[in-house]
Amino acid sequence: MIDRKFKVGDFVKTENGSIGIVAWTENKYINCPLEAGCLGIDLQTHSRGFVASVKEDKCVKSSISEIVDWYGNKVKDAERRLHDAQFKKIDAERLRKENDALKNLLSVVYL
Repeated sequence: MIDRKFKVGDFVKTENGSIGIVAWTENKYINCPLEAGCLGIDLQTHSRGFVASVKEDKCVKSSISEIVDWYGNKVKDAERRLHDAQFKKIDAERLRKENDALKNLLSVVYL
């Protein structure tokens, strides 16, 4: 029996500072058995995959403050994308109205 430091659902921090959630400890589809000592960490893509092969011994448990900061950054990013989408919708609506006005003007001019 192999003794694992981490289990699925644990928050870990990689040696490059990325924080992620352990999604799997064994992946038979890519020939990564438990003996390989790799973790599948959901980093930014939320795909339950990993960006690069992450060895278990290159990770440490993440602290609560790091997790709070990580989630705070995710919330800020989501709010920014929502804000950008709202302005894009407003701009699209303005352009649609301008196009309608131009069509009306052109139909009057060419009558």
